[in-house]
Amino acid sequence: MHEKKEKIIGVAMKLFSEKGFHATSIQQIVQEANVSKGAFYIYFDSKDDLIIAIFQTYTSIVFDKLSKATETASDPYEQLEKQVAVLLTLFRDHKEYLIVHFRENIHIGEKIDTIIFQIHKQGYDWAQERIVAIYGEKVNDCIVDIVINFDGLINSCFKWIAIHNLQFDPERLARTIIKRLDAIIQTCLHDPDSPVFTKKDVRKLVDCSDETLLLIDQLIEKVEELELSSNEKEQITEAVMAIKEETAKEEPKKIIIKTMLAYISQFEGLKQLSQKLSENVLEKD
Repeated sequence: MHEKKEKIIGVAMKLFSEKGFHATSIQQIVQEANVSKGAFYIYFDSKDDLIIAIFQTYTSIVFDKLSKATETASDPYEQLEKQVAVLLTLFRDHKEYLIVHFRENIHIGEKIDTIIFQIHKQGYDWAQERIVAIYGEKVNDCIVDIVINFDGLINSCFKWIAIHNLQFDPERLARTIIKRLDAIIQTCLHDPDSPVFTKKDVRKLVDCSDETLLLIDQLIEKVEELELSSNEKEQITEAVMAIKEETAKEEPKKIIIKTMLAYISQFEGLKQLSQKLSENVLEKD
């Protein structure tokens, strides 16, 4: 990431956590970052565009750290414990992100909705993969209930840490969370009323094939690498997310997928991935 862009994001996070998103002006951000408004608009079309970049930046950091955390442990249980500890450490060290995330009610339209869905999908996939690695296929019937409870354990901790400035040992808290998760899983496996929610209830999260999701993720990453305007990147991302949402439906409309792919493929650097996605989604039948 360009040094000025990184500085703007860091300063914005600090100001958003202190003053609030809506109360912070672009003028305040550029003054604190010691950059011109022109420099700001090179990287961001608006303050809304900036908050989206913040979500994307921190999500990328989180999943990169989670991936590396498994390298020092071979046991799946220990891997998950280490990953949760890494997650807690990240949020302890970037508490300003927590404050913005939990104190602000930011609604800026469909673009942030698609980004949040993408982040939520990544989180669901990560949790499901780690839990199945530990407990095996027996948890599949109640995996949605388990992931919801796991998400609740972690996010309730984040909320209290952010609001009450709680001090904690990440490794100790991670061990506690995983113990609570184990108790929840044992209850789910032996409860005759379980599950409450199943994969049918979250079709948009689980219906895309792994290969399709991989290609979609690769497209989104590639878009960020290209020398395009913020508006072009936004429109391409919306087109990709439209494909993702359509493929999750019971009866996806191929005309919508074809239209979105035709738009994406006109950009140099995206043609090859667009063709692969077309073959995966449209030609596999």
